[in-house]
Amino acid sequence: MNGYVNASAFTPAPTLNNGTLFGNLYRNMFCGPLQQNWDLALNKVFSITERQQIKFGAQFFNMWNHPVFANPSFVDISGQSFGAITSTVDTPCLIQLNARYQF
Repeated sequence: MNGYVNASAFTPAPTLNNGTLFGNLYRNMFCGPLQQNWDLALNKVFSITERQQIKFGAQFFNMWNHPVFANPSFVDISGQSFGAITSTVDTPCLIQLNARYQF
């Protein structure tokens, strides 16, 4: 996902004899893209007798399988990867099923 940030809107910080000066952007100025992670749990209880039950359940983690992208790279404005998103940070859709006999 290249081009999340427009690199042409930035200029490198000025340099002096002993090194580079700091720029005028404050810390943690940029946020990554929107993150969505929907979880869902479904349960159903079946009564066999008055004291015996079977419980079935299913849990869905990241139910819609939305990718969660990492924050963009802001290391060096002169580099090719400035503002590029190169990885994801979350797991894919996971489904967990369970059954329980209660007496």
